[in-house]
Amino acid sequence: MIVRYPLFMLKMLLIYASVALIFYNLLFVGNTAVYFGAAAFALAVLLFFNGKDAFYKPPYNAHWATEQEIKELFVENRKGNEILLGFAYNKMIALRPGVAGRKEVGHLLVVGPSRSGKGLNIFANLLNWKGSMIVVDIKGEFYQTTAGYRKEVMGQDVYVLNPSTGTYTNQYDPFMDRETDEQLLASCTALLNPQADGSNSAFAMRATFALFAIVKTAKLLNKPVLPFVRDSLNLGIKECMTTIYSATKNKSVRGFVRLFLGEAPHKYNWESYGSDKFLNNAWMNLITKMVYLFGNGILTMTGGQDFRAADLVEKKSSLYLVFRESDLKYTVNSFSVVILSIVESIIRNYDLHPEKKFEPILLVFDEAGRITVPELPQLTATVAGRGMITAIYIQSMSQLETLYGAAGMETVQSNTHTKIFFTPKDEGTAKYMSAVSGKFMVEDSRQSEGNDSSSDSLGLTAKELITVESARTLPGGRVIVQSNEFPLIAGYRMEPFVLPEWEKAKKYPPPAVGTQSQATDEDEDEGLEGLPLAPTMGTEAPPVSPVVHKDTEGLQDEISSFMKRAAGGVLSAPDFDDE
Repeated sequence: MIVRYPLFMLKMLLIYASVALIFYNLLFVGNTAVYFGAAAFALAVLLFFNGKDAFYKPPYNAHWATEQEIKELFVENRKGNEILLGFAYNKMIALRPGVAGRKEVGHLLVVGPSRSGKGLNIFANLLNWKGSMIVVDIKGEFYQTTAGYRKEVMGQDVYVLNPSTGTYTNQYDPFMDRETDEQLLASCTALLNPQADGSNSAFAMRATFALFAIVKTAKLLNKPVLPFVRDSLNLGIKECMTTIYSATKNKSVRGFVRLFLGEAPHKYNWESYGSDKFLNNAWMNLITKMVYLFGNGILTMTGGQDFRAADLVEKKSSLYLVFRESDLKYTVNSFSVVILSIVESIIRNYDLHPEKKFEPILLVFDEAGRITVPELPQLTATVAGRGMITAIYIQSMSQLETLYGAAGMETVQSNTHTKIFFTPKDEGTAKYMSAVSGKFMVEDSRQSEGNDSSSDSLGLTAKELITVESARTLPGGRVIVQSNEFPLIAGYRMEPFVLPEWEKAKKYPPPAVGTQSQATDEDEDEGLEGLPLAPTMGTEAPPVSPVVHKDTEGLQDEISSFMKRAAGGVLSAPDFDDE
């Protein structure tokens, strides 16, 4: 019970005054009209103060949004700056700048199993959004359907990156815009992804040092990075590290070579390499992960520069990242380094030129629960104020936890301003929907019986607005929209077929792309051309199985020591002086 004491005291004072007037009239006056007047005044006081001086406020008041409550979301005349959500009360609802007093649109999280309609939402937004756009297009269907329309009707520059051999692609070197050591190290870490190795992450961590040294050398020598890395790894560990160490006098390169080997190549006892299990497995980790990036399709895609990341926000542009589903196992690492390079370069451009006006950009991450989007939690937490909007599409909440960890999942959940839920097939997503829907109070009637008596009681109890069972039985085509400033919305999914742009888009084929990757059997070794190789290579140790050695005597102790040094900052601040 909420009591407003000033109003309550005023009400009681007026009531007491009315009662006093009645008694005074009874004792001294005896006028009937005074009785009725005092009683009428007391009644008027009670009616006036009813619900104002004291009222019951339920602890839970979740409810479905009324038409009046979400009128700000209704869209009649689209301007192309909206994020389309679906339909409610037979009207289209969308996010746009200014809704609920928010300057930014905010991020979007769409959760639904396969074939539920998430792709339809993407189609609709690609046909509506007039700003710049980057979309992860695993099947290639978004490019085929919308690229021509965005180029010919919206007048945008359109690019497509496709690393599969035999396909047409634009070219983008993900290392071109990586200027600092920190940026290069982040790209190398994204390529090797130590976190995915779990308890064996130390091998990939150590391999990252070697990869950084090779990539940094390629940048210093102005060589195409991935062909240079391929040719360097083909030399074998001894010749590769010796060559990289002597190729330049760069302190960072030499420092990271020493981090990888434990000392300078000319001081390392190469005769003991075969028994150095930790180094063996780190080298094989590097080779087995990088080999997928040496296909001709990826080398073609990354072998030139048709655009810069900054171009995407300086002029209205569309970039389609077409990573064919059947090749995803082999191309997913190239996706990671490409998206990391583009997004961080855009952020850096914003930060370096805060006074400059950039095009707003929509980042559409389809199947973000199947392929890891580098630093996705940090992305949702930081980029909203830079004119960047992320739309994240996943099949279930458990996918977020699997790829990004519990903390990463919570970061994405808390920083996505709006969420759209399709009918879930898993219990975890249904429980999350029930939790975020909130609770409301319902009457609870109870009857108790004793030996000689019985009693009835009436009270209130809390109940979920959406139960787990009702979430899992949501009819097809229906969606639940949860947006921070509004009550929960029961609506229908967004479909592109209702937009006039859908029929227009069919008239425009996707624009032609000039470069086609071709499979080749030629033995090319251009990456190291002109680079002085080590004069004496000696005999390499026999190749080691890429399978991690487990329970090997001394190996776990060495790994533990390495991890402690890394955690203590020893590895992040090496002595990079020349030797």
